[in-house]
Amino acid sequence: MILERTTDAQQINAILNHPAVRPDVAEPKDGKLNIAEIVSRPGNVCLVGEHGAFVVLRYDAGIYEVHTAILPSGRGEWAKAFAEAGAE
Repeated sequence: MILERTTDAQQINAILNHPAVRPDVAEPKDGKLNIAEIVSRPGNVCLVGEHGAFVVLRYDAGIYEVHTAILPSGRGEWAKAFAEAGAE
């Protein structure tokens, strides 16, 4: 399985705080990210895989915002397969 839904932020936090990902997510000077509260919200959908994560934020019925974070090791073919699985 390329992805699974999670309500545990540990793997997502590790991905978001990775030195190659963090500058694209938030200012490194702001300290270590912890999105445990976001991940645990029932309306949000968080999907993780070996090299990345999708964080899908629910704003209202049928209104979502998707954030993607992929480690350098997963960029390319793995990321394409992960995106296709996530869209499914």
